[in-house]
Amino acid sequence: MRTAHEENSVTAILLSYLRPENVQKIFGQLAKSKYIGKIIVSNNNPDIDLCLYIEQHPKLSLIQQVVHYPPWIRFEFAAHDSANYFLSIDDDIFLSLEQIDLLLERLFNGPAVPHGVWGQRIVNTPKGLKLVDGVQRENRSVDVLNRVYACTKEHVLNSFRLLKILGLNHARKIGPFEDVLLSFGSMEKPLCHDLGVLDECDSSSSMEKALHMKPGFIGLRQQLVLDIFERSKDIPWLGADRCKVVEFLDGYERFLLET
Repeated sequence: MRTAHEENSVTAILLSYLRPENVQKIFGQLAKSKYIGKIIVSNNNPDIDLCLYIEQHPKLSLIQQVVHYPPWIRFEFAAHDSANYFLSIDDDIFLSLEQIDLLLERLFNGPAVPHGVWGQRIVNTPKGLKLVDGVQRENRSVDVLNRVYACTKEHVLNSFRLLKILGLNHARKIGPFEDVLLSFGSMEKPLCHDLGVLDECDSSSSMEKALHMKPGFIGLRQQLVLDIFERSKDIPWLGADRCKVVEFLDGYERFLLET
């Protein structure tokens, strides 16, 4: 049973860049949620007029950027917003109203860590620590959340504190890996939830539109995670076991081919 104070307590953040045609579909489901009081939609691509793609709505706060912005800006919006709970969904995945509300209820019931539906984990392999992609349709902890992020203000602020600990003086230097910082914004590991079949758009793995398909993306992402592991003792909010790796994947190369 949800309490009344949770209604309209969440600010949702939706970014648009190369898939403006997806924004209304994602926004429409977010707007139906009783838990979401405001939806910030940032058009990070000034070459596109997003007003042509999204309908006016009382919950909509549309920002038409005048310069191109990478994804890290989503959590800057959260840092300056008055809400304590946030939900951000990438523009290549569609959650139903039921999935949105279930995920937010997981956050309300467990606000100590970020929550999502897709993630990555660090495993031991014969070639050292490696980042394994594509954790979904599972209820388990992960090292990094991808694509969908339900979090608190504390997680967001810690992600910016982590930026400073890593010696980076601006979020732009983190590139498209702001979700890595968020995932290390809590004492324990984020939680991934099985909320049923996840609907993806046709271009979610497109070489032209998907950031994760760009050359070197996974390697840079993995290195950032390992850098954080190495600096874990300098990160005061991390628990003793946050960066402990217990899984061993023997057939790592075969796993990559199969996935």
